[in-house]
Amino acid sequence: IPDAPSSVGLTQVPGKTHRTMSSSLAAINHVNGAATESMMHMYYSGQGWKPIDRIGSQGIDGLFYRVEPNGRLRVLIAESKSGTSRLGKTLTKGHQMSHEWIVKSLDEQIAKYQKRMLRLSSEERAACSEHIRLLQKVRRYVEFRDYRTELFHADVKNGVLQVDFSRLEQTHAGEAPRIDP
Repeated sequence: IPDAPSSVGLTQVPGKTHRTMSSSLAAINHVNGAATESMMHMYYSGQGWKPIDRIGSQGIDGLFYRVEPNGRLRVLIAESKSGTSRLGKTLTKGHQMSHEWIVKSLDEQIAKYQKRMLRLSSEERAACSEHIRLLQKVRRYVEFRDYRTELFHADVKNGVLQVDFSRLEQTHAGEAPRIDP
């Protein structure tokens, strides 16, 4: 069957085709997670937050910023979950959305962009370099503990999509550095 999802196994029997659904639940969870993350990005973008793209599917689901008229950077770090999915503890970075996990995730992204920059043309390197500088500025705010974290959770209950927002941590350790205009 040409349009069968990759998670569906096909077994040929003379005159019949049978599907095995061994990994269909994992595929559904992946699709739900991607849809929830997409909804989260649309919501925060609609609230005036600018998303910062990530390389890969691991790490911070939603990294957003906005610049106030006085030049101060506001940072929002959001994690999206769907259904019964919850924040967990990672093997190498600690608990999801903890300060330690956020710093390590930002460091991973900066390293990925620096590695990518080596393979780019000079025109593409300039844009990538700007992206790295923005991530480094965000990281300075995070180091200073001047950021906001939220959990964006979506679930379908009784046929109705329910979205919950939970503020996880509001940090302000003092006067934050200004972002360069």
